[in-house]
Order: sequence, then C-alpha cells, then structure tokens
Amino acid sequence: WRTRIGEFLLGPRFSRRMALSHAIDDLGDSMVNLALVGSLFFSVSIEASRSRITIYLILTAAPLVIAAPLVGNILDRTTSGYRAAISGSQLLRAAVSLIMVGSLLSLALFPLTFVVLMSRKVYALARASLLSQMTNDPNELVLADSHIARTGTLAGGAGTMVGGVLLATGHVEVLLIAAAPLYVAAAVVSRLLPRPKPALHPRAVLRLTEAIPSQLWSAIVAVTALRATGGALTYLLAFAIKRGGGDRWIFAAGLL
Repeated sequence: WRTRIGEFLLGPRFSRRMALSHAIDDLGDSMVNLALVGSLFFSVSIEASRSRITIYLILTAAPLVIAAPLVGNILDRTTSGYRAAISGSQLLRAAVSLIMVGSLLSLALFPLTFVVLMSRKVYALARASLLSQMTNDPNELVLADSHIARTGTLAGGAGTMVGGVLLATGHVEVLLIAAAPLYVAAAVVSRLLPRPKPALHPRAVLRLTEAIPSQLWSAIVAVTALRATGGALTYLLAFAIKRGGGDRWIFAAGLL
C-alpha cells in the first residue's frame, strides 16, 4: 500500500525526488506570487496599482522574453550543470525573497522580481532537461512529467490558499519569509537528484527548428495566444474587482 500511495502522489520511483522538490518549489512560488500581488495591487490605490503594474511589465516581464531564450541556449550547451542549475535557482530565490521583505513598496522590487522570474525560467528548463535524461522510455517520461506537474499544481494550490489568508490579514512580509525555507528545502532535495550525463559538444545541440517538429508549431502558436489572452483577462478582471460595484461577484467568478 505504501508503494501504491507513493506512485499515486509522486509518480514513478525514478522521478519521485524531482516530484517532491517541484512540489516544495511550487509551494514557495505561490507565496512569492501572492506577496507580489499584494504589493503591486492591493496595498495601493487603483491609480497607483495601474502604474506599478505597467512598470512591472516593462522592467520585469518584457526583458524576460528576450533573456529566456538565451538562458535556454546556455543550458543546452552545459548539460552537466542541470542539477546545479535546479538547486542553485532555488537557493537564489530563497535569498531574494528575504531581500524583498523590505522592498515591497520601493523601486528595488522590480529588479528583484526580475531575478526571481529569471530564476524560475532557469529552474523550469533545467528540470525538464534533466528529467528527459533520467529514463529512455518515452512512456515513463510522459508519466513522470504528468505526475510532477500534478504534484506541483496541488502544492501550489495549497500554498495559494494558505497565502491568501495571510494576504487578507495584511501579513504580506510573512509570505516572503515563509517562502525562503521552502526554497531551501527544495534545494536540499534537488541535490539528491541523479547526476546528469556528461555535457554534449556544442555542435551536437539541435537548433530550435530542428528540435521541434513542424507539426507542433500550430500548437505552440495556439498555447501562446491562450496564455496572452488569459493574462490580459486576469488584469482586466482584477481591476474591475478593485473598482468595486454591485457586479463584483461576476468579475470574481470570471477571474476564478
């Protein structure tokens, strides 16, 4: 029964440490996300929150679009550093979350947030790449990846519920303080992951157009459009809720 419970919660045996690390990581991310929501949106007036979110998008999200592909190319050429990249990104977020405690209402929040977002991108790329090296069976890979995603979603949802209570009671700083030990715990588990294979020669790394079959590009475009639309809708509904009015519950239902 213990084996069955372990398979249900964390998936195949070879990827359980990664699933556990990812669950703890998503738990920490949910705390940081809510702290950013509180500082950018709820803690200031609607005009101030609109300007702060505009600055956030320009100084944080926009450079990430340019920098993320560069990070992916670097990781592709240093495959032996996947495990170090995973644990290193988690330790970096632990340190930055503590630094952000005193910077929630200052301009220093934006470069710190950029570091957090870039660290998440490094983590996601390194985790996916290392997982692909942990098994040669495509079916096992799909099963492990789905379990890791489900475990992270459940942990992130639990963290959002707990963090939402802290945010509603005005304890935004506590969210960041709580995130730090969670990231450290995730890094400790990540150090127990298997060592990746030796690094490939840079010329052996496939180009993006070679690695992605042409049949997948339509799906990539569709998912990109869906993410962009969902993000825009989230901002519109959030501001509608903040403005108030008798139809607030409709906007809250749409946001949910």
